Amino acid sequence: MKRLLVVDDNLAVRDFLSAAISAVGCAVETASSADEALGRMREQPPDAVLVSVEMADDDGWAFVRAYQAQMRAQVPIGVMASTKREAAIAARILGVEAHLRKPFGLSSLLGALELLLQIAPPQLVRIPLPAHSGRPRRAG
Repeated sequence: MKRLLVVDDNLAVRDFLSAAISAVGCAVETASSADEALGRMREQPPDAVLVSVEMADDDGWAFVRAYQAQMRAQVPIGVMASTKREAAIAARILGVEAHLRKPFGLSSLLGALELLLQIAPPQLVRIPLPAHSGRPRRAG
């Protein structure tokens, strides 16, 4: 099972991402700061990281730079940012593999997971409609 580390100082965001990522069959760990995330990565590197570059106390940009400088094993990193420009800059300058513009939808998240974890996109479940027999009923 692939493991993803989610780094964001917003508990609601961490909870949403944990639920969504778990639903597609990946294990999720979370961290609320850059220091906590770096510590978790030293203990057991995940298969990929998804980090907000807009954390209040520990800037996500600083996390990415510290990770690249300190960690020997390189894992794919995705960034989340409120503006497309910030996310694109992070992708270009820091060499991250995926970027998401907040707020993002489930389809964008799944696309980022596909890039970061090299997993196939989840298959849509088709629900058969009940067979319709005869003519439609008239009300009344």
